[in-house]
Amino acid sequence: IQSLPNRRPKPIRDISELEVATDDNVNTSGEKKYKRGMKKAQFRNWFETKKRNEEYYNRVAKRQCQKWKIKVGLMIERLPVVTRDQEEWEKDFLHMAAQLDRERAKIY
Repeated sequence: IQSLPNRRPKPIRDISELEVATDDNVNTSGEKKYKRGMKKAQFRNWFETKKRNEEYYNRVAKRQCQKWKIKVGLMIERLPVVTRDQEEWEKDFLHMAAQLDRERAKIY
């Protein structure tokens, strides 16, 4: 069995090295979209490089009849949004609005 070639792809930056937006470095002016685009471009650059490397090693392994698994891990966190309880007048208003919507709804 032949081993994988010694040709190494370019080193991949770890995703943790990318800058993370904090309250201190977030710009509220027009540069915000520009910075968001930069972050997107940085991630896209990292991801495309990683993808090309995985595809290359997959092709090499297939030619040599070896197994090569492409593994992916993903973690998404959504912070909970804490809201206060509705006051009585808010509940009454929402109930009344829903009732009016039901009464005014048209059946086609």
